Amino acid sequence: MRNIIIIGMSSDIGKSLATSYIRDGNRVIGTYRASHSNILDPILHDGVDSYPVYCDIRESKDIKNLCSVTRQWFDGGWDTIIFSVAS
Repeated sequence: MRNIIIIGMSSDIGKSLATSYIRDGNRVIGTYRASHSNILDPILHDGVDSYPVYCDIRESKDIKNLCSVTRQWFDGGWDTIIFSVAS
């Protein structure tokens, strides 16, 4: 099992990556910017091992929060980080 961070999990590519990693038994922290993101719903409500975090990477307070969540949820370590932000 690996600990994976996906920046932009609410993008189509981010969602597909998260779904694949979770299906393979990995733990995923994924970020999103839109609080009403429907793209996250299928991932978050199927009992999978993922953790959604609101994060606008342009904001230092959001990055600090992501780091705090990562330390707590992954017990301090992560194996892979993927940037999948879309506009």
